[in-house]
Amino acid sequence: MYDAEITRPLAQVLRAAATELAELAAVADHLEGLTPAIVRDASLAERWQLADLLTQRLAGLTSLFDALAASAPRDVALDVGGAVGALKLSEQARRFAGFAPVAAAASGEVLLFGD
Repeated sequence: MYDAEITRPLAQVLRAAATELAELAAVADHLEGLTPAIVRDASLAERWQLADLLTQRLAGLTSLFDALAASAPRDVALDVGGAVGALKLSEQARRFAGFAPVAAAASGEVLLFGD
């Protein structure tokens, strides 16, 4: 599906990366809601600190890619076909290729593996 050349402006690729990172940071931040259960188990405290670090680093990368996208030359484009072809998640590949997302699963439906 993504073996062909897919040329996208550099700013759009960087903005897609920033969006992806922001979504991951939101997921990591959501997991911090588990804090009360985790602090009761001292053996998990160190691992939980790693989760907090993950949230902070993802947020930092989001800011970096947002700034890079804002300052990227408008006349520079990249062939992202090979790069998105290497991604394992098809929806992630679609986003980076610039294609519209596939309709989301029905509310309440759980998707554990694949997409």
